[in-house]
Amino acid sequence: MSAVAATLKPRKSPIQARSVVTVEALRVATIQVLIQEGLSRCTTTRIAERAGASVGSLYQYYPNRDALLAAVLEQHLADVAAAVERACQEHRGKPLSRMASAFVLSYLDAKLRNPREAMALYAVAEERGGAALAARMRARIA
Repeated sequence: MSAVAATLKPRKSPIQARSVVTVEALRVATIQVLIQEGLSRCTTTRIAERAGASVGSLYQYYPNRDALLAAVLEQHLADVAAAVERACQEHRGKPLSRMASAFVLSYLDAKLRNPREAMALYAVAEERGGAALAARMRARIA
């Protein structure tokens, strides 16, 4: 694993319900701050404040802002892949045209559900492991 990839890994995963809520609040706050203030003003302090958490809590889960951004991007891509998987399972065994239509529509629906979020995340993806994350999600969808 490269040094860059290592710095993009979360420190730990939430286990307790309270921790899961904190990490989700950090994810939502990251997207909100990124959209409203842009990358240059998307700091861990602003994110933690917006989430109603301490910066220390943020750093329990993520070693830096880029690791948090990478985790948010990964969750976004995982949600897209999950939507496509659900559509494929629901349309399994149906005529090819219906399966293909369901695949495309579920993909577009997931990608366009929140275009501002997607654009903000894809804009910061290149330096935060976006290509590798996208490749993993493409493999998952395939």
